[in-house]
Amino acid sequence: MARGIERRKIFRDDKDRASFLERLALILEETQTQCYVYPV
Repeated sequence: MARGIERRKIFRDDKDRASFLERLALILEETQTQCYVYPV
């Protein structure tokens, strides 16, 4: 679960969010890890 402390935002902006998702995609592929997402 990704939530900031005291429910603060965890991304500064859309560019920051996109960077995180790109890095996450690479790590998931490298480690053959499943990522389950529930869109809210």
